[in-house]
Amino acid sequence: MQQEIWEIISVFLLSTVKFVFGAVPMALAMGFSFFETVVVTSLGGFTGVIVFVFLSDTLVKNFKKRKEQKKIVNNLRL
Repeated sequence: MQQEIWEIISVFLLSTVKFVFGAVPMALAMGFSFFETVVVTSLGGFTGVIVFVFLSDTLVKNFKKRKEQKKIVNNLRL
């Protein structure tokens, strides 16, 4: 039972970053049924998209803030 949970978690986490080329073959190699493969990889893929959307927004804000700070520092050096 515990090994099955870890297999599901590993397929889920892999599908957040590598959907078709990583998670699906891994799930099938572990003996998941078609339905289990579709559900776990889809949920992992959706989770990856949601995390990327929110993380990218934060990264863009931090990048713009850092660029502004560098611009101020460079203007002071002139």
